[in-house]
Amino acid sequence: MDIPWGSDVATKFVTNVGLITSNGPHGPNIMAAEWTFHLSYKPGLVAVAIGTGKATAENIEATKQFGVNLAATDQSVMTSISGGYSGRDTDKIAALKELGFSFDSAQKIKAPMVKDAALNIECLTTSYG
Repeated sequence: MDIPWGSDVATKFVTNVGLITSNGPHGPNIMAAEWTFHLSYKPGLVAVAIGTGKATAENIEATKQFGVNLAATDQSVMTSISGGYSGRDTDKIAALKELGFSFDSAQKIKAPMVKDAALNIECLTTSYG
């Protein structure tokens, strides 16, 4: 089976959008990442596909930490704003706060965490090789 990128069929798959939060050289930031995967229960491993050269990628590269927040059903506006603008040009955290969304402080990392998300995970990067 072949499913062309952007086709009506491709848009029918149900996914949870990962809201990836970070804090680094570009300041507190949030991005939407539909490609957020649970890899393992023990040890707990999560994979996120983030394009190189993105503000979030540069924040994570500098700090080695980030938050994965799975969007709740009532956070679609948050996912649209998080995915529709660059953290280089827009303070998305401030814009979301103006719209009434809230963030919590993380317990072990310095990235903000999305309040009332379906799931919040504080993550550290690992490297192999």
